[in-house]
Amino acid sequence: MLGTMFCFLLLDAVMKLALEHYSLVQVTWGRFFFASVAAAAVCGKHLPVLARSKVPAVQVLRSLLLMITTALFNAGIMQAPLATATTIMYLTPILVTIMSIFLLREDVGVRRWIGILVGFVGALVVVQPWNAGLGSLVQSGTGFFLLAAVSNASYQIATRWVRGDDPLTSLLFT
Repeated sequence: MLGTMFCFLLLDAVMKLALEHYSLVQVTWGRFFFASVAAAAVCGKHLPVLARSKVPAVQVLRSLLLMITTALFNAGIMQAPLATATTIMYLTPILVTIMSIFLLREDVGVRRWIGILVGFVGALVVVQPWNAGLGSLVQSGTGFFLLAAVSNASYQIATRWVRGDDPLTSLLFT
């Protein structure tokens, strides 16, 4: 888990640095191009088999959601510190829990609702919407992060819908 978090933070830092020299579209494209090359390498000789999904439309939707998340996140980090971005993106698990009730028909108990409430209060402390109007939120990049959190939560829900595919198929589509 620590290794994974390190990789995500490293990716975010590299994207923030790249955005100082390249456009939003170029950096977002580069992230997915190099990820696609790495995914194809991991799949190796099994690539033709793994490129076939049982639910290709959902895989494509899932991939688009991640692309939107990445583009929104990148747009936000052009204006805001990575610490702010990371903290606001921690809203994603809260949104996934709420969305899972409606989209996955899951039961959420009292302990989870308490966790959602605590997480939401934590996000409010970081975002501090009482200190600025909506225009300021968008100017500071926060609006991008909030939209990215919603898009990322949707991506996570879509991941549940493709669980019948091989994990490498999902990696390849992503």
